[in-house]
Amino acid sequence: MLTINAEIREQKVKSRRLRRENYVPAVLYGKHLAESIPLKLPLKETEQFIKSNDVGAKVNIKIGGKTNLALLKELTREPLSGQPMHLSFMAISETEKVKAIAHINVVGKDALLRKGVLIHLLDEINYRALPAHLFEFVTVNVENMEVGDNIKVSDLEIAKNPNIEILTPLDTVILTLNPVREHKAEEAAEAASESEGAEKPEESEKEEKSEKENE
Repeated sequence: MLTINAEIREQKVKSRRLRRENYVPAVLYGKHLAESIPLKLPLKETEQFIKSNDVGAKVNIKIGGKTNLALLKELTREPLSGQPMHLSFMAISETEKVKAIAHINVVGKDALLRKGVLIHLLDEINYRALPAHLFEFVTVNVENMEVGDNIKVSDLEIAKNPNIEILTPLDTVILTLNPVREHKAEEAAEAASESEGAEKPEESEKEEKSEKENE
């Protein structure tokens, strides 16, 4: 697990100045702390961390001589460059369960190209577990799916893991495989609906013109 060497951040120092000095503003909070701690993180260490981690990842935050086990709860990036702008961490205890999210990673999609259209309905799963059992991603292999099949939260291996308490409803559909013709029919129906909507203003104008001529 990566350790980030953080420093206490002075509240009066502007975030823009910190970024110019190659630091990223952050905050560490949690019920195990007397109060939230404003931090500044070295840019290189932060970029190394978020390169292979996302929201829900564990990390050690070292402040002075004390190391805090923490969970990344929020990450804000600069829209154009993608550079980290602010991070929020929650201090956690090894002996206490915490709420977290796991991102869904789909593999095997190439095998479905000639079968149908894969509809992805759920991007992440909410769960609760001890820090030792936390995870960031759930990999779902779809290569054996057939048209009409769907994969629900209850079908995942983690749903059967006694160390994991799934908070997302187990009957929630994650993925479904629709026939190609059904997908095309839906697109055609949407296009027709949009076309009808575009014609209505013209019809309304014609009616108004006709009424004026009758007057």
